[in-house]
Amino acid sequence: MYIFWIAIIASMLLAVCTALEPIFIQSTIDACSTLDIHAIVSSFVCFLFCIIGILVFEFVRRFSIGKYTIKKVYTIKKAFVHKIVNMKILDFEKIHAQDYVTSLNQEVDLLVNNYYVQKLELIYCILVFITSIFALCYLNLLIGAIVVFMTFLPIVFANLQGKKMRICTDEYANSLKKLNVMTGDLIQGYHTIKSNGISEKYEKKVGNCNNIVNQKHLKKIKTEIIIDILIGLLSYSGKVALIGVGTFLIFNNKMTVGTLIGALQLSEMLAIPTNSIAVQLSQMHSVKTIKNNFDIWMKKEKTKTYKKQNDVLK
Repeated sequence: MYIFWIAIIASMLLAVCTALEPIFIQSTIDACSTLDIHAIVSSFVCFLFCIIGILVFEFVRRFSIGKYTIKKVYTIKKAFVHKIVNMKILDFEKIHAQDYVTSLNQEVDLLVNNYYVQKLELIYCILVFITSIFALCYLNLLIGAIVVFMTFLPIVFANLQGKKMRICTDEYANSLKKLNVMTGDLIQGYHTIKSNGISEKYEKKVGNCNNIVNQKHLKKIKTEIIIDILIGLLSYSGKVALIGVGTFLIFNNKMTVGTLIGALQLSEMLAIPTNSIAVQLSQMHSVKTIKNNFDIWMKKEKTKTYKKQNDVLK
């Protein structure tokens, strides 16, 4: 899909411009301290070009991701409907009708947003991470090593918490399925429920199921918040180490003020992709079960189609 590669190329160029911006800020500030007019002007012009590049490539990246998302949802839903239409009646009846509705209207969007879109965002964040590390090492190797070490902690933590996040998402998705099944039964069996006088009983049952959905959803949100805050805490600890070491180096005339400012800005840029990488990995893990189910389901359809084609050829 060409739109996927447009998003990747735009992400790559955006990452380069983002990493170069602090370097030109550093060179501009250091040039001001030496009153070198030519260096000030050339560094500032390069800085302006970086800003323009960031705005242009960010627009292209986000627009292409938006088109990719719409296309991916359409493609999966089309394949899903094709699978249902071509199922045998006995196979179709093994699954409750409302499960199909839940998968089509909720799980597809959840899968695309939490896996495929996050996969693109993950690639972009990795590119920003790599270019920022190179820029940091260019400014000061010691500072770069410290920041890189501190930024790996949130990623490791996110991987450790991925299983917990996946369990919460699975529980929420299963409770939604159960609620949709019960709601479908209420609508389809309305006359039976009314004639048997169990309306209030069934209403209470659906209400309890809806309450469970809300509890599972709240648990999922709470888990996401706790993980995000802990990831942020680990990320900002790197900034504390950077300021402490940078101040010491400036005091001993081993680093300029411009270099520290550029390193601080790069550390901010590193904090964003580091947090994002950790969160994206967590979200991708959270829909792993849904993706596996879709992959298995669609793989069976492809296998059947392939066998039919072979039979025709024979």
